[in-house]
Amino acid sequence: MNNTVSLSPAAQAALAALSGKNPPSQRLTPEDSAKLLLSPVISQTQISQVVAVTLPVLETVKEKQVWLLKQRSYSSNLVLHRCPKKLQLDTLAAMSGEGEEEEDNVDFAFGHSLAAGVQTLFLPEATKEDAQLAAFMAWDIPLEEEKPKKKKSFWYVLRAIDLAVHLVAEIQSEGWVIADFNGTPGIEYSVKIHLPDGFKYIAHIDLILYHPVYKKYRIIEIKTSGFSVIHEAMYANSSQALSYSIALDYLVKHQTTYDVLYIAYSCPEMEFTMLPFSKSNLVKVEWIRDILHDCETIKGFIKTNYFPKRGEACYDFFKPCPYFGGCGYADSYLGIDRPEILDLLIEKEIKNQKIDKHNKRGYDIEIQLVDLIQDKLLMLDAAQRGGGK
Repeated sequence: MNNTVSLSPAAQAALAALSGKNPPSQRLTPEDSAKLLLSPVISQTQISQVVAVTLPVLETVKEKQVWLLKQRSYSSNLVLHRCPKKLQLDTLAAMSGEGEEEEDNVDFAFGHSLAAGVQTLFLPEATKEDAQLAAFMAWDIPLEEEKPKKKKSFWYVLRAIDLAVHLVAEIQSEGWVIADFNGTPGIEYSVKIHLPDGFKYIAHIDLILYHPVYKKYRIIEIKTSGFSVIHEAMYANSSQALSYSIALDYLVKHQTTYDVLYIAYSCPEMEFTMLPFSKSNLVKVEWIRDILHDCETIKGFIKTNYFPKRGEACYDFFKPCPYFGGCGYADSYLGIDRPEILDLLIEKEIKNQKIDKHNKRGYDIEIQLVDLIQDKLLMLDAAQRGGGK
């Protein structure tokens, strides 16, 4: 890989300014700004091009804990930012993935069920009955479970699907179809990004659409919300969609343009809102810097064996944290140093990475970050030559 970052005179002047030399006299282009963000991290990403297909030998408790903590995703990064102690316990504790209150399961089941129904409606010749069946199959708790005050139950899912039928038909009437990548449909398209030092980032894209006339792609994110008003600020700067955008850049090799469309359902109002966003090269590069910063943060916690708790997160989403009152106890009490538990968690993670739990077909694409950065640099060069952003 060529580690040289080609900068315009304006960007070179800006870099000199950062070093305490003369201030830049020219306005930076978005591509120059993106390259300046990438230049310090290129040396960090000189990692093996060979993707590991087997679990490395993990003999000690520490090695097992570190391996688990290096498996990253959008949701786990949200926990990291909210409370590092909760991240540690969610990842390593014996109760990880267990003990959720039944009413929380209704929230999850509602979101997964509605998303499955909407995704199915985009399939060629799919009917409302097909979508209802997909929603039923995705509802993984007793059918009678509900949260009436939040208007969440399977029957509310069916009502939302009635609305979605017209929404999806409108999008399809514009010429959008489900994208196809070498025979793999763009539904729950799964991506694994290999980061430095053994970190991995896992992402699942709800839908990828393609417009055969305009040669454009569109990422679809399906969301449910407990708010009556769906404001664009809720999703405009989400890092989740940024990771999807970078993966799509790599997939289509910059042959086309695309946007991200959020289809958000308000449970109180029982209505959908569509929010389209474009993602610039600059904000995509910022995501690369952000994820590397998160990795360095976790490495610091691991090195010091100190995961700070954030008191502001002890009461979150209208309920106390499941670890409240006990997260300060010793590792042995919390169960995060029990080899048999760690082995089970690792086995579960490995199984999910080999046969992806969302789409049952394994990860659709695996990307080395070093390749992704090189790809992004080429895209920035092309954008500068063509005058794009």
